[in-house]
Amino acid sequence: MAVIVPYWIIYLIAVVVIKSDYHLRNIMNVLLFVKANWYIPYILIIYVIYWFLKVIVIKFKLSQGVFYGLLFACFSLWFVIVSYYFIIESAPSLLARQMFAFPLGILFYDHYDKIRLFFTRRSMIMTILFLTIMILGIGMNVLINKSDFISSLPNLLNNILSLFTILPLAIVVIRFSCVFYPLFNNAGFKFMGIVSYEIYLIQYFSRDIVSSNSLSLYACLIVTLILAWGFYWFYSHFKKILMK
Repeated sequence: MAVIVPYWIIYLIAVVVIKSDYHLRNIMNVLLFVKANWYIPYILIIYVIYWFLKVIVIKFKLSQGVFYGLLFACFSLWFVIVSYYFIIESAPSLLARQMFAFPLGILFYDHYDKIRLFFTRRSMIMTILFLTIMILGIGMNVLINKSDFISSLPNLLNNILSLFTILPLAIVVIRFSCVFYPLFNNAGFKFMGIVSYEIYLIQYFSRDIVSSNSLSLYACLIVTLILAWGFYWFYSHFKKILMK
């Protein structure tokens, strides 16, 4: 519900109020996620997979190790399905390259203290390790985006290679934020974290502000942040009323 309800409200406002589109079909498309940005149905499927596996684990009293095995098995299966049947023509690897971020995030959460110690460890070996991961991520990004040979490979193989683009760089960012924690421990980053989902929903429409004028990019950023904060404030109060 935390994903669906804000999405419904923002998209319906954008379609009906801003775009003045009162056609019932378009309204139903919003309600049924037909024309949602790729992330919405993607994260909903992730939550359903996670919920289903937790039900199975609790019902049959399975171990945490079995849960992790089932989790990675399900995401591996979904990875193959996405590679064949859910391809976005403009960005063929968009769904697949994010695939194992969620299960990895669960591992990080369940073993937070050990993971945090690992990421905050300062040594030459750790520096070399994360530099290598960063070079791998940047190199794979360049290779996939610039190489005609890579783009000509079967989609499944292309998507396997794409796993080494975004996720390694995300891991490097986590390392950077742990080592230089004081830089990230401020009100600005906390605010961005609180309204991050609202920012994501609103930027899908507010990015139309961006034009060839470079100042329009800053205008888009400011408008998006203001609307995201406004919606977050409204929805927080709206939820309290609903709960009562």
